[in-house]
Amino acid sequence: MKKIVLIILLIFTINVYAGNCDSNEFKRLKDLAEKIEFTYDYDIKKDENTGYEYADFSVTAVNLNKDLKVMIIYDYYKDQYSEFLYNKDLKSTLNGFVSGENVKITFKAYTSNDCSNKTILTKNIKLPYYNYFYEEDFCKDNKSFKYCNILIDKDINYNDYINAKNTYLSSEEENNVERITEKNNSNYIYIIIGIISLIVFIITIYFLFKRKEKNSL
Repeated sequence: MKKIVLIILLIFTINVYAGNCDSNEFKRLKDLAEKIEFTYDYDIKKDENTGYEYADFSVTAVNLNKDLKVMIIYDYYKDQYSEFLYNKDLKSTLNGFVSGENVKITFKAYTSNDCSNKTILTKNIKLPYYNYFYEEDFCKDNKSFKYCNILIDKDINYNDYINAKNTYLSSEEENNVERITEKNNSNYIYIIIGIISLIVFIITIYFLFKRKEKNSL
């Protein structure tokens, strides 16, 4: 079982018209909503029927506030929603999310004034995809390859993986050739510098010898 906690990418934020809600109160609630942050966690599990591994995601909200309901709404009027429940730890977790899921989070006012039940803010977050190819033998020696990470930002199939792998290998081969060329060029420069230094040394010795010979006459 593998786990990780990362900051979730916020795709966009939408302000919702406040209606009869007092503008100052709406702003106060909006400021509270913007302070709520989200992280995700995941476990690697195995499907009992297929035997394939998959990532089972959870999403955690932190900095919750008693004046806000933070929910994932499926059908609010049929009570079909999940809620990050406010508690003394100001932190709540919901489970059961899947790879690549777009999660829309709605912030509603939970107050005793005209703002009550008004939608204050919505945020959309995008979960990454579980990469089925990260344990390939190729990845053991090529950690920098983008599809050798356990989580990736797009869903890929085998052909995508192979094509990207071939492109990566071609690029690495070109880089190796460039590094060898640069190394050879550096060696040539050192050799030329060495030869020039030797010539200068010989010429200097020659002129010193000639001067000494002249002075001795």
